[in-house]
Amino acid sequence: MCDLFENPAGQPYVVSNPAQLALAPDFDGLDPAGYMSPHPVLPISASRGCYWAHCLFCPEAASPTHPFRSFSGQALPQLLLELAERWKVRHFHLTDDAIPPAALQAMAVQAEQLQDLSWHGFVRFEPALLQGDLIDRLALGGCRLLQLGLESGSQAVLDRLRKGTRVATASAILRKLRQAGIATYVYVLLGTPGETREDARLTRDFLESHADCIDFLNLAIMNMPRHSALAGATENIPPLDLYLPVDENATVRRAARRFLQQELLASPAIKAIVNRTPPLFTSNHAFFFRPQPPFHRF
Repeated sequence: MCDLFENPAGQPYVVSNPAQLALAPDFDGLDPAGYMSPHPVLPISASRGCYWAHCLFCPEAASPTHPFRSFSGQALPQLLLELAERWKVRHFHLTDDAIPPAALQAMAVQAEQLQDLSWHGFVRFEPALLQGDLIDRLALGGCRLLQLGLESGSQAVLDRLRKGTRVATASAILRKLRQAGIATYVYVLLGTPGETREDARLTRDFLESHADCIDFLNLAIMNMPRHSALAGATENIPPLDLYLPVDENATVRRAARRFLQQELLASPAIKAIVNRTPPLFTSNHAFFFRPQPPFHRF
């Protein structure tokens, strides 16, 4: 257990000694076959915290619990190989807020050594993914599915949220992932402050025009983190409330829900993606629902 400073009212917990946040996992006593999953999956992290940490809608950015730390790039592939050998497991869930680009580069460099493994996790729509053959190398090195936060198809909304990504970059990455055979789980956020109906329709149009590149969808309505810079005065909000209403009368949330039901889910292309998204385990088991190379047995 990490020691924690006393938590002042309304302030996030902070770790007293960041060095105590061990990155190497300890699975002693684990029974890999004792879980409800078609194949055993080990969770690991290449980092703690978020290397971007600017998104105004994200609790990790609004109230970070610890500073960003990561494995050295070369250490992650070796850890996967060691854990695969020790625990006789071939699939890994990288649980990072967003896998750092350096870790992805390291996985690509050692793709041949990792090609008998399988892994999935969250990444940002980083331009680095479009450089050279990085995506193809990730596919060779066992990447089966990537979770990507699109949030909106409107550049104005993305800029307002400080997402730090470009709609055109997201488009190119999705198409390249499709070509490489890497499945995609895309996250969309409706009802953000300042979002107009035209902004929402740009999101709908983006999803429809990229429906052949999106395997699974998470459609959500915004819950605003308490300490987000998007939030107004919070003195009347109970101190244990983690989220705030976007607007006092919830008109934004109701409008977003109507748009979700009447326009997004009314689109046959979008509805088809939603219908194939696993309803119970969602992203944790989504990679099992895509054709994959056979798992190797020890």
